[in-house]
Amino acid sequence: MANRRRETGRRILRGIGCAALALVIASQGIAAEREFVYRTVAGDTLIGIAARFLTDPGDWKLLQDRNKVANPRAIPVGTAIRMPVARMRAEPRPMEVEVVRGAASGEAGPLAPGARLSEGDSLRTGDDGFVTLKLADGSRVTVPSASRVQVERSRAYGNASIGETVLRLLGGRIDTAARSQGRSDVFEIRSRQAITAVRGTQFRVAALDGDAVATEVIEGRVGVSAEAAPAGLDVPGGFGTKVEEGRAPLPPVKLLPAPEVTRMPALVERTLVRLPFEAVKGAAGYRAQIGQDAAFRAIVAETRVESPEAKFAGLADGDYFVRVRAIDSLGLEGLDAVRPFKLKARPEPPFIAGPADRAKTDAAGAKLAWSRSTQADAYRLQVSSRADFSAIALEEGALPATEATLGSRLGKGTWHWRVASIRNPGDQGPWSDPRSFTIVPDPPAPKAGKAAGGGLAFEWSGEPGQRYQFQLAADSAFRTLVTERTLDEPRIALPEPGVGEYFFRVRAVDADGFQGPFSAAQRVDIYPSPWWLLLLLVFPFL
Repeated sequence: MANRRRETGRRILRGIGCAALALVIASQGIAAEREFVYRTVAGDTLIGIAARFLTDPGDWKLLQDRNKVANPRAIPVGTAIRMPVARMRAEPRPMEVEVVRGAASGEAGPLAPGARLSEGDSLRTGDDGFVTLKLADGSRVTVPSASRVQVERSRAYGNASIGETVLRLLGGRIDTAARSQGRSDVFEIRSRQAITAVRGTQFRVAALDGDAVATEVIEGRVGVSAEAAPAGLDVPGGFGTKVEEGRAPLPPVKLLPAPEVTRMPALVERTLVRLPFEAVKGAAGYRAQIGQDAAFRAIVAETRVESPEAKFAGLADGDYFVRVRAIDSLGLEGLDAVRPFKLKARPEPPFIAGPADRAKTDAAGAKLAWSRSTQADAYRLQVSSRADFSAIALEEGALPATEATLGSRLGKGTWHWRVASIRNPGDQGPWSDPRSFTIVPDPPAPKAGKAAGGGLAFEWSGEPGQRYQFQLAADSAFRTLVTERTLDEPRIALPEPGVGEYFFRVRAVDADGFQGPFSAAQRVDIYPSPWWLLLLLVFPFL
């Protein structure tokens, strides 16, 4: 019985020992020791290799044991010498500030291109700030607006044979384009909830609301781990994951596709830049960025919008690239669509003063006017019979004044016009929004005649929908009106007003209330009746 108990105890102890050994092995698997492999060349010795690469040159014996080298002074060429990175000599490898736009500051104040960030340094971008950092291996990290990043490690080991970069995201976002890393290199983005490890890829890390962190992989693969799941998660290109506090990373989620951006204009001619794109199914919002280069190392503006149109103000004239992506319900940002465009909004066009759009005028009163621009030295005017200005009827190339009287240069009909500011020779700004006006036909010329039942009859030409204002006066200035009527038809019959000379005129009133000019005054003479003449001859003394 006692023997049986002792055997049982030994089995339990053996089981505990095996469990402990398994735990050690698992822990080593999670945090495996990094090694650097060096290939020997002619003349190499372990003592010389240790002096070049290791912190303690006396560790050459460690190299001999680890690599089973028989003779430390006679090593065959091409022998693989494995050495622990932890024993290798470390050297600082500062990051260079490559591009700065807007408000961005480091430990010593505002950042400028050429500044260097070392271990322990941090940077912060304002609401309009953007910073791109260049690493020694050519990798680049862009810190967008409203973000905070600290450099935890930026060093090289073994005469720069191995690199180690660890950035901590304290708030906001990081966009990374990392060059291919060696087996022993380290490139990590850390946050409170997650660690993103890189092996040569393009990816983004963002701090979300609720202490969550999003990782979006554009190209390559990254490993994402959390305190709740130290084994980590492998995320391929085109997928993302989200890590919430106290939880394991979500299984990889496919990123939303890039929006269709063919509707975006190639040329923008207004200071308010409007860039429409197609909606993406499943999108909860969109992020758009403006860069001065296709790689978006120099980002100058960004916005997050709910609807598929990005608007930007305050951009200087120039050539730009826009990058837009959809955001899903988890907060993961999708694949990018990129499109170039040119902004030429200055000198800004003047404001149109008159006539009002779609106004009507007679040829004599046709005058175009606009405001004086502080950016303009002169103005260019175009008038066309077509809304697309494919047929120019009138053009003035360098008008110093802010108005143009057309006079008889245009005939009746509808005309379209626009004006642009000119600043210095050859620097013309965009056209104003086009306006239209109509030159109405010459006023109808009424004719007078005898009415069928006696009296006077007047007729003139007209157009459907018009009404007419008719005036008959005893003087050519029409100060003494005999008759004034508003008519629905282009005719009127009146009793004779009495012997004498009279003047009449008419003007058309369109259905929209526009009153054309009066026709030229015409004269009609009313003579005494022949019966009155006969009576005067027969009875001269009456």
